[in-house]
Amino acid sequence: MKRAAIVALAGLFTAAAPAGAETLCGTVRNGQTSAPISRAGVFVFQAGQYTGLHAGTGLDGRFCIDPIHPGVYDVQVRRDDYAPSWITGVIVDGSPTGVDLSVPTAPPLSVYPNPVRSRVTLGVTLASPESATLAVFDVSGRLRRGWTGPASGDVQLAWDLRDAAGARLSPGIYFVQLRAGEHRSVRRLVIVP
Repeated sequence: MKRAAIVALAGLFTAAAPAGAETLCGTVRNGQTSAPISRAGVFVFQAGQYTGLHAGTGLDGRFCIDPIHPGVYDVQVRRDDYAPSWITGVIVDGSPTGVDLSVPTAPPLSVYPNPVRSRVTLGVTLASPESATLAVFDVSGRLRRGWTGPASGDVQLAWDLRDAAGARLSPGIYFVQLRAGEHRSVRRLVIVP
C-alpha cells in the first residue's frame, strides 16, 4: 500500500476548560487524501521541553489535550510510517486557532498478511530511487534472510518464508527491517503453523 508523502494537522483549536486552563483539540489528516490518521501520537512541548501532555488520535483522526495552560507551544506528531513532525508556535489562549502541519514520510514498510502461514508480501514505497535493504531477524537478533538493491516507487516482494539456505522458518515472531538512506522502519512478522 502506498503511503502519501504529506500528513496534515488540521483544525487545531482551543476551547475553554475549567480554572484558567484550556483544551487543545485538532485532527491529524493525510495531506494528499485528507483521510484522517488514526493512532498517531500528539505530544506538547514548551521552550524545547516535553510538558508531559499528550494524546492519541481516534479512528476519526481527532485528539484533545487538556488541561493546558495559556501559552505558546510546539506540537509533535508521531505515527508509524511517518517521520516525526513538528508544528511550532501554537498559541493557546481560548480563541480558535487553525494550523496545518506538513509531514514528510519515512519509507513505509508493509507486511501482508500478518500473521502468515506460507507466503508473505513485503511492500516498500520510496519517493525517490535509493539503495534499500530488507532484512528478517529472529527474536534473538540473528539475520535469517536479506535483500539489497535499488528501489523506487512501490516495490512488492513475495517471500515464501525460507531463510538464505532455503529452509522454511519455524513458526514464531520475526522482525522485518527496512533501511533506505537514513530511514529505518521495522515491522513484526508472526509465522503460524
